[in-house]
Amino acid sequence: VAFDIATLVDNGENVATQPFFAFNISSDGTSFLGVTTTNFLLDGTLSTPWDISTLTLNIAGLQSVPGVNFMQVRHDDNTKIYLGADDVVTQHTLGTAWDADTLGAADATVDLGTISGESITFDFMINNDGAGLYAFQNSNIRKFPMSTSWDLTTLTYDNTQVLDAPTEASLTDSPSTLF
Repeated sequence: VAFDIATLVDNGENVATQPFFAFNISSDGTSFLGVTTTNFLLDGTLSTPWDISTLTLNIAGLQSVPGVNFMQVRHDDNTKIYLGADDVVTQHTLGTAWDADTLGAADATVDLGTISGESITFDFMINNDGAGLYAFQNSNIRKFPMSTSWDLTTLTYDNTQVLDAPTEASLTDSPSTLF
């Protein structure tokens, strides 16, 4: 039986009336951050690593993130969170890794549609060394290098179309490999 994250109940309260747009789980499988379709950022813990049925959400840590429909938690210490709403990506710092309570104001904001001339960004990924952002725009994956790792203020567009008409893609542990 699959675990339905949309029906999670904690202390008798339904914490997500709609599914999550996006979520990330820490590399050790014990920490969780997710954005619901009702635009709330939640954190939680998995008591058994990688077993979503053991997820306990931190209801007190609920943060409103209007318009967000995709996200990534990145950086070597997991204190950078990148939230996307349509073509706009904002970079925030978490005071404590994987803790929604400590979400800071936006450190940087970029409009990928304006930079690339392509509207309709569906999702994005940042590679493992933080030197590049890959955006799913229209029917393409486009590359946006960052001259300073993890810093959106240094993001540029080099007009590189990585893939044409992909249906799915993922970054490998090698920061330069996309499949």
